[in-house]
Amino acid sequence: MVNINAKVLMRILIVLFCLGVFVSYVPYVNSADKYSPPFSFENRQVNRVLIGLYENDPSIWQNGQLYLIGLCYVFERQPEKAQTLFERLLKDDPEDARVLVAYGNVCHMMGNTNKAEVLYKRAWNSSQSVLALKQLAVLKLQEGDMVGLKGMLNDLLTHQKEEVEIQKVLLVYCLKIDDIKIAGPIVAKVVSALDRKTAENNADIRKVLLLVSDRYKSGENFELRPEIQHNGTTENHYKP
Repeated sequence: MVNINAKVLMRILIVLFCLGVFVSYVPYVNSADKYSPPFSFENRQVNRVLIGLYENDPSIWQNGQLYLIGLCYVFERQPEKAQTLFERLLKDDPEDARVLVAYGNVCHMMGNTNKAEVLYKRAWNSSQSVLALKQLAVLKLQEGDMVGLKGMLNDLLTHQKEEVEIQKVLLVYCLKIDDIKIAGPIVAKVVSALDRKTAENNADIRKVLLLVSDRYKSGENFELRPEIQHNGTTENHYKP
């Protein structure tokens, strides 16, 4: 039996690229669609080619490649098949953080938020995966679990520079609570941590900052730096 090794898989992707088929891995959470795929391969032709190759003979694929196929299933909105693959991979390595996060996202998409939370926590506890921390925080925000988020504040503030979504979660948390003694210092720390490039390239973070600034302008003494100012709409990405 011949296994598909990494070189063969790379050749397949190179051929697809030469044919004008582009693939990328983009982790995201779309607030407008709570259960949208958390990863995307930008051209569905790639997903279907790889899935077809896998389903033609599943036995020849190795674990690292099964993770890739699982992502393809996620984007093609076949979460049950992705779940089967991720469960198989976790039997071989129960603490694989990337698989735990991916499986957590599948559960999140399917509405099983309790299991998603367990998986994100396992990924965070096993490897301090910032992606897991971010996904867990977003989940708690979506579920309105402000108490759970409060317990995560130290970790979120520590890792906020690594993931702008964490900064957005922190700011929206401050919009949702009434205690300015808690919210004020958090906002000040996020504003202090933001760099010019992040502010310039992320309209969402500027919108949330303006909402926070408007709410707390008579309280905690902080001021948005010029590069964070924005004259556009003030719709909040997470719609608190």
